[in-house]
Amino acid sequence: MRLNYGICILSLAVVLPVAAQLKPDPARSKRLNESGLKLENAGQIEQALAAYKEAISADPSNLPALKNSCRLNYGVGKNQEAFTDLEKMLNLDPEDGETWAMRGDLYADMGDYKLAAQDFTRAINLGLDRSTVYHQRGIAYVHEQNFPKALEDFNRAIRLKLDNAAAYKDRGVAYTMTGQNQKALDDYDRALQLRPNYPEAILERGYVHGSLGQLDLALADLNRVLHLQPDNVKAYSIRATIFSRMDQHKAAVLDFSQAIRRNPNDPSLFLARGTEYAAIKDYTAALQDRNHAVEIAPENPSCYLARGSSYHLLGEHTKGMADRDKAISLDPTYAEAWFARGSAHFLLQHYALAVSDLEQALKLNPEFEDAKSTLALAKQHLAKETSETAHKTTTVPASPNEKD
Repeated sequence: MRLNYGICILSLAVVLPVAAQLKPDPARSKRLNESGLKLENAGQIEQALAAYKEAISADPSNLPALKNSCRLNYGVGKNQEAFTDLEKMLNLDPEDGETWAMRGDLYADMGDYKLAAQDFTRAINLGLDRSTVYHQRGIAYVHEQNFPKALEDFNRAIRLKLDNAAAYKDRGVAYTMTGQNQKALDDYDRALQLRPNYPEAILERGYVHGSLGQLDLALADLNRVLHLQPDNVKAYSIRATIFSRMDQHKAAVLDFSQAIRRNPNDPSLFLARGTEYAAIKDYTAALQDRNHAVEIAPENPSCYLARGSSYHLLGEHTKGMADRDKAISLDPTYAEAWFARGSAHFLLQHYALAVSDLEQALKLNPEFEDAKSTLALAKQHLAKETSETAHKTTTVPASPNEKD
């Protein structure tokens, strides 16, 4: 579970005269905590949270009540309340590794993987030598692109719990991201031996099969994922790319359509389906998809670049060039946009403009092979055009009265 979090927690205290402040009541606090547990077991979540809150109010040092409140708040997605509970717990007992690990989980859910890794490290240093803690820190390191440390942690997590299928799967992801595909496949296979219907492991294995060109194996895995999880957007999207590589573009369109139905706010899905429509020469449908992408993400230069291609294919070159201009204005360091505009100028026989744009693309990406080859052609045509223009300028027409 990964939840968004970005609001500072402020502790609000009602200032009362000292004589009016209530004294801690540990006995009442204990009863309320026990009541909260009973309510939670009965499925009465809000009532349980209210009981824990009252227990903490009766005795702010009641760690069991704080832990129960934090755990339940976290479980129902109330991250602000969970974070407040954690801060109180750490103030009461800064040497509790469990609490540091819990806060690490919360930071990971917030997307702050650096702080998450720091808290997991603190938990480990306090003696929390558990597979789950190393596993979670490994995930944080993957997000931080620190793959050596991630692999060390996944190895430790597996040594501590040999049947940790999730750790095998996530170590496989780290291997995939570092190009160690065979090791990744071995880990996905091991995860599936431990948990045969593990859709995340099957999906990742299918992705690696696809990247290795083992398209039939990839399709088999993706079909299996979609049997287990019929609404898995990622599986539809990956299977669509496999169909595309097999030149089954209509099947790819259908899969991207399924993905879009389930996630209609992802511009990349519309761009991808637009590419498949273009492959079957349905340029109008491709343009419609790329229009949707621009509407969803008006600040994304890739959307304008794709739509510009559709306009050019439909012969609307002015609109196509305007979209390429827009892409460059949104990101002047976008080498592909300079290349696309240069290529469009080349096809329209604007050779001087083509040379200028293609040279800029190569400044931004000196290894851009398509830009190199197109630039060479543009320079040849420009030289020929310049030579012909010079010849016309220097040749004096013969006088009508002049004789041979």
